[in-house]
Parts: sequence; C-alpha cells; structure tokens
Amino acid sequence: MDTRYRLGACVFLLFFIPAGLRPVHADGNWAVSVYGARWSDNRFLEILQGQTALRSSHLAALAVSYEFDRWEERLGLEIEGNFARHFGEQDHYEINLILIGRWRAFPWNSWLPATVAFGAGPSLALGTPELERDEDDPDPSRMLNFLLAELTVGHPHHPDWSIFTRIHHRSGAGRLVGGVKGGSNFIALGVRRHY
Repeated sequence: MDTRYRLGACVFLLFFIPAGLRPVHADGNWAVSVYGARWSDNRFLEILQGQTALRSSHLAALAVSYEFDRWEERLGLEIEGNFARHFGEQDHYEINLILIGRWRAFPWNSWLPATVAFGAGPSLALGTPELERDEDDPDPSRMLNFLLAELTVGHPHHPDWSIFTRIHHRSGAGRLVGGVKGGSNFIALGVRRHY
C-alpha cells in the first residue's frame, strides 16, 4: 500500500475521535521517532506539491529530538539527530543533525493535534550514496545538507504519541555544499513518542 494512502487512512480515522473530551498536552521535551521511507525521483518542491514517482530504494531511521525553546505554545525549536540505514538500490548508513522549527497553533488541535515542521542541518553518508550519482556528480559527496518538511498528527487523549510523514532530503543546497548539484528525496511515514 502506498505511503500516501496509509497516512490518509490514519488521518481519516482520527477525524472520528470523540471531540467532547478535554485534550491532554504532552509535557516532555524529548522524543524518539522511528520511520521508514521510500525514494522519490522528484525534487523537494515537487513533492511538497504532491508529485511523487517512487522507486525501489528504502531507508529505516531512528531519531532522537529535544525541544529546547517554545514561544506561546505556537512555535517550537528542536534539535534532532537521526541515524538511517539505506537498502534497495543503495546500501549505506547516514547520520543527520537537524535544527527544526515546529508550528503548533492550528484551530483544530483540540480534536486533531497537528504540527508542521521544517528543518535543516548537515548530513553524512557512511558509504557511497549511489542514487545521488549523476552526470554532474559522478562521485557523490558523502557530506551534504539535510532538509526536512514534516506533518504530524496525534490523538488528543494520547498526547505522548503521534504519527508523521516527512520528506527526508539530502542535497548540495544549490551547489552551496561541496559544489554538488544533485541529491536525494525519501518520503517517510513514522511514529513518535514524547518523553
């Protein structure tokens, strides 16, 4: 089943949560996430516009994050470290360190808690990222820029748990990092536990 349909089914089911009970809020600043992703042959902005052409390369990732600042329950700042294992068309490990801004203020959050996040930071591949090899970059760089765009939804009565979809992106940031033009995009679905 396609990742978009899985996420859509989860969001659809959450719409039927009883809305008459007062929601509880997660107090923990720490979170642990696990996610799986599949490679998309589209550019970052194309994926944000809903265009996806998925291929047979995957990754599994474990992430630990810490929210170190929050303004008026609206905007939070986090730091995340994640470790990913690539398999399929490429076979290597990856380490990322990301600064994330997370928007939390949506009018429907009392019955469907949601956040939107964007982040950036360094990314180190511990092997050759074959999907990032092209005619412009025949020897892909192991150190690139990491970007993420993420949508998270949860349950108002289980605030310590949420599901999310994210774009897991590596690139040279328009040749700013190592003169690299190319990169890779993975569309992910995951679960997060707050502590």
